[in-house]
Amino acid sequence: MPNKPILQGYKIYGIADYKYIFNWIWSLREKGLVEIVLLPKLTNTSYLVQTLVLSLPRSHLAIYMDNFFTSVPLFTELRACNFGAIRTTRQYKEFPQGLVEIKNRFSTKLN
Repeated sequence: MPNKPILQGYKIYGIADYKYIFNWIWSLREKGLVEIVLLPKLTNTSYLVQTLVLSLPRSHLAIYMDNFFTSVPLFTELRACNFGAIRTTRQYKEFPQGLVEIKNRFSTKLN
């Protein structure tokens, strides 16, 4: 927001269910994500999601998320940790061709 009276920006990302927040991570506009270790496999946003999911007390859960946080590499990493992931995704260069074929075969568009 260009006319914002306070230039410092904060964001809080959380993992929640049934109106309760189990864990959260905050970020600063100047410093980025706080208390998160970044590795080269995933984007910063994907590591944010993975860090929050791995803080859960057990695995074998399905995680529902907004499409902003969705990517095939993230879903692959979560599956390796025994978590499922559900949400729409945007098509990008690493999108599996098999999923493109299923979408084209079975999807319909509304008038």
